[in-house]
Amino acid sequence: MKKIIIAALVLTSGITLTSSAQAQQVYLAGTVGESFWNANCSGTTSCSTHDNDYKAILGYNFNSHWGIEASYFSLGQLTANLNEINGTIKATGVDLGGVFRTGFTENWGLFAKLGVSDNRANITANEITVGSNSVMTKKAELFAAFGVTYSITPDFAFRADVDTRKVEVDANHLKSSGNVTSLNVGAQVTF
Repeated sequence: MKKIIIAALVLTSGITLTSSAQAQQVYLAGTVGESFWNANCSGTTSCSTHDNDYKAILGYNFNSHWGIEASYFSLGQLTANLNEINGTIKATGVDLGGVFRTGFTENWGLFAKLGVSDNRANITANEITVGSNSVMTKKAELFAAFGVTYSITPDFAFRADVDTRKVEVDANHLKSSGNVTSLNVGAQVTF
């Protein structure tokens, strides 16, 4: 994982060397949407693999094509029930990624993002006769995203994106992992 972080830092430092002062822009964005957990629910009484999610984003454009974004995200939760046992997995985290963007009209643009995500999964299981048990797992993983923007003014745009990341749970020697895909819409303001 250290190699991935070093590669991301080298990539972003190389980008800054080729940046133009005219295109340097800081922006804030927020998105909301729905997350879809790729989970096997066989054997459960009931299972919900999608939930609401959100992201808060801080971005910086080095030039008209390259930038970097840092995000705080919540992927909502996966909920499963088996007889009298109710379990949930909640995932949150932070990420840092390089962004490539291109415009295809005056208002419309596309972007792709690749980076490292520090995921935190909290699993909670409740059993009526035993009480509750909660375990947190932290793991760094790669993530990828792509999306579209529509500029209303030079400083305000709507955005929609799809991202996917791996979430891993390690609870009392029970290991499980799966991808979570998020579909989000929101807005961004450039300063």
